[in-house]
Amino acid sequence: MPTFSKLVAALILAAGAWWSGSVILSGPDLPVVARRFAEANAALGLILGWVVVGTSAGRGVVAAVSAGVSGGVALLVSSCALWSFLGMLRRALRTQYAGPVEGLVDAVRIMVEMAPFYFVPGALLGALGGGALAGIAAELLAERRRE
Repeated sequence: MPTFSKLVAALILAAGAWWSGSVILSGPDLPVVARRFAEANAALGLILGWVVVGTSAGRGVVAAVSAGVSGGVALLVSSCALWSFLGMLRRALRTQYAGPVEGLVDAVRIMVEMAPFYFVPGALLGALGGGALAGIAAELLAERRRE
């Protein structure tokens, strides 16, 4: 069910995801060509903020921060997986693989190569801090249910 707290959590995590994507792009060259990197990460943050962080609203501040940090970690992992899969897909369309298994193995290799780009302080602050802030904001805006 849509709630204002889920919307706010989604928007805040999307902003943190955009910040993280901008920081990652400002670093050295990524192993994949990424158009609209920050914007796609923001869309991913919007979805994860709604689903992961927003659903925990109303359970207390500790649960909200925990869900927010979990949403930030999910954002980093899913973003890295998404961009490595898209890099593999781009190579597959140029027929650089002998078969599908070789492409999937290369997607994992690309993900391992991309992981250090996500562990820069600004990217971690954007994702994890934005997630924690999204969780706290969702908690403050959640309607308390009477039991």
